[in-house]
Amino acid sequence: MEDTLCRMGRLDLGGRATQESKPRSNGWCLQHQRDSISEERNEFGPYWKSEGFIVPLEDERQHNDIRGEGSRSPQFCTYIYSPLDPKYLVDQGIFTKMYQNNFLHSLHWFRGIAIIFVVMGHLPQPSLGNSDLVKIIHDIFTNGTFFFVFIAGYLFWHLIDRYEYKKYLKNKLLFVILPYTVIFTLVIFLVLFLGYFQVNAEFGSVTINLLQPFEPFSGIVWHYMVGISILPPLWFIPFIFIIYIFSFILFRLGRIKYFIYIMLPFLVVSLVTFRPSLEEVSYLYPLYMFVHFIGVFMLGIYAKQKQDFLYKNSRILAVILGLFFAVLIYVRFITTNIEPSLVAFSQIVNIDQLKMLFGVGFFLCLLFFIEQKKLTHQYYIQKLFFTPMSILAMYSFGIFFIHYLFIRLIGRINNLLFGGVDSATNYILFGIVTLLVSLITIMAAHKILGRKSRYFVGS
Repeated sequence: MEDTLCRMGRLDLGGRATQESKPRSNGWCLQHQRDSISEERNEFGPYWKSEGFIVPLEDERQHNDIRGEGSRSPQFCTYIYSPLDPKYLVDQGIFTKMYQNNFLHSLHWFRGIAIIFVVMGHLPQPSLGNSDLVKIIHDIFTNGTFFFVFIAGYLFWHLIDRYEYKKYLKNKLLFVILPYTVIFTLVIFLVLFLGYFQVNAEFGSVTINLLQPFEPFSGIVWHYMVGISILPPLWFIPFIFIIYIFSFILFRLGRIKYFIYIMLPFLVVSLVTFRPSLEEVSYLYPLYMFVHFIGVFMLGIYAKQKQDFLYKNSRILAVILGLFFAVLIYVRFITTNIEPSLVAFSQIVNIDQLKMLFGVGFFLCLLFFIEQKKLTHQYYIQKLFFTPMSILAMYSFGIFFIHYLFIRLIGRINNLLFGGVDSATNYILFGIVTLLVSLITIMAAHKILGRKSRYFVGS
């Protein structure tokens, strides 16, 4: 058995590495002769087994990429998320280094950060009596959905070479709409039979009308179509499905040379529009949110197109964008506390959207910089940050679906024990407990359901 150091790219039929000019991120690869390696499959998917050392592949897509076009001689290749230092594995002769050509570590970690923002941003809004620190923490995390929409656009273009409209739509129906239907049906059961939920205070109690299913604000079909009425974060699913439906247009627009000039007007609309109340728009809520967020999705596409530029200039961009992000967090804080000179500005420009515009650039460039400097190879950094972020990313969609259920439950317990969120420590612990309980629940569902868990809980 002979290890081969290779840079970027697939392996041709002779086992030689094909070269590409711009490596994006780090991975680990080990090549074997045909007779010393075998392909096997378990509940986690395909993997290569050699001399008793087993590492699962990330998904079917990697499996097909690594095989090589038309090759019957599979090549062993995987990516490391364990707390073990990859350098140790190399020193032991287990892995040799290569540049990975398809899996984006940075975006994977970013998904972990995004779900933290989403969960923390959905915690109960601080009251006027809360400390300024609690309000600032809340202002930092507000509007975390911006990150999810951006990442969705980025990944859409990252996988654009595989895009086939019918297959794409089928996958979204199976892995997004079906879990949404399952979770939403569970919540309706809780409302009908247990009286568990109420909507936010401005909308009042939930009414579910089974006899008039299309009746606005009460019909069961209406509830499914708007999402937000029973479980507020789930407005995202009807909205994103509109993007899926019109993805063939984005596919064509993204290939236009001057895509930036198409994207910018939509981004401006995203920055000067505000989320409506459900009472104002009813059935049109998903369509309104489509108009509100489509510019962010297109920004994700454009960022992917300019990935090399962002990667090369990641340090300076992270510093600049991070400063603007911090300033806008402060601006949001003082406008929340009624600063007359800025209230008028906040009525014209959506500060939450503008803040997250700089926030998404800051985190993306920061992760690019970390990846570029190979800080992921540091044992403690990997163990304390990157491994947790990878785990959260892996289960992020499932956490998104159910976290608000636990916010309501843990919120009630918190009110009984502490009388509400009265300190920054209490606020942060509230978010951490919600995140951990949601994660454990999704991991348990994955353990019980195996690969079929994606049809039920999205992860």
